[in-house]
Amino acid sequence: LLNLLLIETASLVAPSDFGAVALARGAACAMFVALQSTAGLPPAEWLSPQQAEADAPSPAVATAAFAAVVLLPPLLLQLSGQSELAAALVPAARPLDAGRAADAILAAPIAEELFFRGWLLAALSRTGLAEGGAAIGASAVAFALWHAGQGDGGLLFYSAFGAFLAALYRRTGTLAAPLGAHAAWNGLILAVRAFR
Repeated sequence: LLNLLLIETASLVAPSDFGAVALARGAACAMFVALQSTAGLPPAEWLSPQQAEADAPSPAVATAAFAAVVLLPPLLLQLSGQSELAAALVPAARPLDAGRAADAILAAPIAEELFFRGWLLAALSRTGLAEGGAAIGASAVAFALWHAGQGDGGLLFYSAFGAFLAALYRRTGTLAAPLGAHAAWNGLILAVRAFR
């Protein structure tokens, strides 16, 4: 709620300044961490590394595999002459600026990974509300609902992406893996939008 409130305020004050949005997102993160600490849940407790699974793939391999699964269908459609259908599966072109890049590659992944994987996934497991696959599914749906209405991907894509990031977190035991994958994915989408 803090994130949404500060981002919307920044968007109203400076509608085309994504640097302001990135700063608002960072402020919301800091406020969220402070509120959690005040409530007796310091970041060290909810951000502590999890037990990684021994057979976890590297984050780079996992991200490349996810990108291949998502981007291969539009590429094959384009190559087979179905360019209109391929275009519907790829994000629409948007101008690229430093503020948008800072928000998409740095601020958004940090804020979203801290909340959806670092806090929510851990809270669901810690409280017993959901464990294992159910916790991954619940955090993925929450992630998808957070992104609803942003115009790209839809709930199915964001649920799958959220589940991928949660599983990556669980398999590696660190937020660095989903954070890097999230930033890389957002960077790829920015590049596709800019050069489309």
